[in-house]
Amino acid sequence: MDASLRDVCSRFRHNLKSRHPIQTHGMAEVAELKLHKVIGYNGTFNNTVLYTNDGHYLIYSLGLTVVIRDLRSNAQGFLHGHTDIITCLTISNNGRLLASGQQSKSRGNKAPVLVWDLRGAITAMAGKANQSDKVVYRLVLHMGKVQDMAFSSQDTCLYTVGGQDDNALVCWNMETGEPICGTPAGDDSTLVVRSFRTANNNDLLITGGNYAFNVWRVDHKHRKFHPLRANLGNLKRIMSAIAISPDDKIAYVGTKTGDLLEIILDCDLTKPNCAFPPVGTQKPRYNRTTKERFSQGINTVVVHEHNQQRFLLLGAGDGSLVVLLPGGVTDPIKSTPIPTGPIEKLQGGITALSEGPHGQFYVGTNQSNMYLATLPSETTIKAELRATCHYGSINDVVFPKAPSKGVEMNSNLFVTCSKTDIRVWNARKAQEILRIQVPNLVCNCVDLTVDGSVIVSGWDDGKVRAFYPESGKLKFVIQDAHNESVTAIAVCHDTDHEREWRLITGGKDGRVRVWRITPSRQTMEASMKEHRGPVNSIQVVRDNSSCVSASSDGYYI
Repeated sequence: MDASLRDVCSRFRHNLKSRHPIQTHGMAEVAELKLHKVIGYNGTFNNTVLYTNDGHYLIYSLGLTVVIRDLRSNAQGFLHGHTDIITCLTISNNGRLLASGQQSKSRGNKAPVLVWDLRGAITAMAGKANQSDKVVYRLVLHMGKVQDMAFSSQDTCLYTVGGQDDNALVCWNMETGEPICGTPAGDDSTLVVRSFRTANNNDLLITGGNYAFNVWRVDHKHRKFHPLRANLGNLKRIMSAIAISPDDKIAYVGTKTGDLLEIILDCDLTKPNCAFPPVGTQKPRYNRTTKERFSQGINTVVVHEHNQQRFLLLGAGDGSLVVLLPGGVTDPIKSTPIPTGPIEKLQGGITALSEGPHGQFYVGTNQSNMYLATLPSETTIKAELRATCHYGSINDVVFPKAPSKGVEMNSNLFVTCSKTDIRVWNARKAQEILRIQVPNLVCNCVDLTVDGSVIVSGWDDGKVRAFYPESGKLKFVIQDAHNESVTAIAVCHDTDHEREWRLITGGKDGRVRVWRITPSRQTMEASMKEHRGPVNSIQVVRDNSSCVSASSDGYYI
């Protein structure tokens, strides 16, 4: 650097410090905002919705937080402690503990498993304290990501499987929080782990993944795993979901190719020297599959038994909620294909399926929808939408500027926009009231007129669309409002009489435009090109004398 330039820079820094000294003391304490209520959940990962056995609570993940929702009062509790996105959840059989695993910010970092006191968190919710960070155990061993988890049948152990970069199977002692043993889970990626269900098989578990299905026994004395690979013949499948029958005799395995496999686990019980009670010297073996394949693979499977009949519920990537009818509980082993029962089509690919009491199931999809499903009979299945939210990035949110029909009603309403839709919400009930959809387009920004009679929105096709908030019907469209996307929008504060008002828009092209809106037409009054990047936000002064625009070029004008 030239000496003269160094001197100029030095004088500039000295003047800047003398004019604007940094305040290091006397600052007011910054209060931490507490989470009050959330709408939506992360349906990207499999089995991140849990329905408790008593049917009172729903547990699911949202970002770095575990949400506990009381289905009776609609109250919510939150478990904080993760440092990255939660990838898997599991609950102990007695309902006392909850385990949650996460991914790490980079592949070289550890991904912890947190074990929570679920009963304590529910008790805190009853005492109106909805925040909890009391972690029973913090289990840190896996690298990069925790893929899946399962509690043993008597809840004495927790089995965890790492992601693709880790692929380790670990058994944790739930009395001490220490690892008992660990081993590579297989030659290729392991995607799912499940424990046997009867009390006698507390030390048995199953893993499945890329072209492998293994039964494992935990040897507590020698602190090691003993594996037994299933005999699948020439069958090669990527196994994405596993469910075990209540008697531990059969495993039902969902695959990425969309078929469900039935694998016999109850092998040769009469052998006196069984290495794997109840699995004997014969390997677990493939028995039969389904008649048809389901599009985009099977993500989740649940075994349900009622009146000595066995039902299989599976969720597919194309949104199909399917009932399979393998037969009676006491029926002998069959070789015929598993028949398909009723099918219900849901919005989004099904990623979570959890059974509660009385044959009720909560279903989660990758489009952030939750359904309550019931099985009235062998030939029918019903699914009722219970919760929904945007499943992509939320681009804008706006509250009404002034009450139109009452302060109490409007203070609880707000509008959001995302990929293909605009939604109106009730903040108090955390429920969706109205949805406006425009297929194959992205809504970038949204605003409301002062009287709340019109929702105006900017889209990536360069158009401004206005809708009625009561019905969602289209009011008008400004064609070619900008050459590229409309990225910012603001309504002036002069719409009290509803006859004539002004609208300001900003575009990806850096232009800011003023529009006059009348009942019969929309006219552009001014177009200003000062920004060199997309306009991200526009705010209008209360008296409508001016407005301020902010852009990606780093300037506000």
